Amino acid sequence: MNPTAVAALVSFTAHRVFTGKRFLALGLLLMIPPCLAGALAMAARVVPGVPFFDGITFALSLYLVLILSAMIYGIGLTSSEIEDGTVGYVFLAACPRWLVALVHVVVTGALLTVLTTASIAATYGLSSISPAGLGEHGPSVIAADALIAWIGLTTYLAWFVLCGYAFKHNVAASIASVVVWEWIVPMIPNRLGAFTVIVNLRVIWLHLVQSGDPGRWFRAQVGYDLPTYGDASMFLSVALALFLALGMVAAMNRSIAGREAG
Repeated sequence: MNPTAVAALVSFTAHRVFTGKRFLALGLLLMIPPCLAGALAMAARVVPGVPFFDGITFALSLYLVLILSAMIYGIGLTSSEIEDGTVGYVFLAACPRWLVALVHVVVTGALLTVLTTASIAATYGLSSISPAGLGEHGPSVIAADALIAWIGLTTYLAWFVLCGYAFKHNVAASIASVVVWEWIVPMIPNRLGAFTVIVNLRVIWLHLVQSGDPGRWFRAQVGYDLPTYGDASMFLSVALALFLALGMVAAMNRSIAGREAG
């Protein structure tokens, strides 16, 4: 394995995060929570007590924005190889294919986490100008949100990279899996929610930010017990390891020519 090629692959992957239409879409997504927080902070001058920082973080930053960001980049990590062909002809001869998939997920997940944390911090700052205040929130909560964002982004990226290498129609497979398993299933009171990434991420958030009290945050999950913190941690660890391993195997077993033909 050529260290220079690995460094080049890391640099190339990082560069791709900040270029193209994907970065523009990401910027628009990450602007939504702070803009909403600012609007609600202004409204709180008239209607005090509007809950927004936790609500925006729970429903947007660590849910819709997080999943959509991971989907945009996860699909792009494999489909753009078909468009420009650079990874297949420049890097795969020097780096194992499994390493390409691993670097894509790890580097992109880390950079998206930094950008998501900046969005959450901006949301916190704009929320704090409201007369309603933020209570005990502070940098520790932002740090906890950043940890959850990193876990979620990396897990979803691993899944979307797996879809990109394993399925001929990777975009359809990625969108269908998210819409059905990560959006529809958690909204329906049923035990299957305990096997979704988003519910387990929210359980981690609940324990790190809300002292474990489900309160108003899990109304849709009435009718069965939520996973414990230990169960959620175990599920996410296994899911991330499984998606990464399968993605690396799929990367080794599917040629660039096969993807271009698909």
